[in-house]
Amino acid sequence: MKFSIITIFPDLIRSYTEESILGRAQADGHIKVDVIDPRDFAEDKHNSVDAPPYGGGPGMVMQAEPIIRAVDSVDYDPESVGVIIFSATGDQFTNEGARDLTERYDHIIMICGRYEGVDERIKQMLCGTIGCERLHEVSVGPYVLTGGELPALTVIDATARQISGVLGNESSREEERVLGAPTYTRPETIHYNDQDYSVPDVLMSGHHARIEGWREDKAKEE
Repeated sequence: MKFSIITIFPDLIRSYTEESILGRAQADGHIKVDVIDPRDFAEDKHNSVDAPPYGGGPGMVMQAEPIIRAVDSVDYDPESVGVIIFSATGDQFTNEGARDLTERYDHIIMICGRYEGVDERIKQMLCGTIGCERLHEVSVGPYVLTGGELPALTVIDATARQISGVLGNESSREEERVLGAPTYTRPETIHYNDQDYSVPDVLMSGHHARIEGWREDKAKEE
């Protein structure tokens, strides 16, 4: 799967996606992450990509023309691409949404807004080129962030995990296992402030059914 991210802060995206699991997934050819800076498509001498909103109000709005030119610069197949615009009022992103993206698309373009958002006409133009059914307004939580870069990284991370080979071991997907149960690792006992902190005996028993039952019970307690 290919991810094309349109952002005025490309290093924010690269610094995360080139490390750890996502970095290995790119090296192994499971995913590809491209970053496009709309400033490269601005036409004034200052490479401006924002302007005051018509009708007045605080802040600045990202202009449509640099962003749509950035989208047009991406090599994509209209039949297999989806476009995401991040918005605090968009549909809540979930694991099911991540799976749906992998099933519907081979390529996802994400537009990272800033300031007071993006010019509404971007949506109208995209509907006219790829179709409104391929355009998604997405929120990653019930809060407002300063830009779309963190949401874009969230979508890449959650979606890439659904792609075969990215995690190496498919059972590594936490959402496929019991969530919320406490986890432990070596050493078996830690001595701290005159007190011993030990791993529960059940986890040392090797009895897989009892271990799973314990985890399920602990998850319900949480």
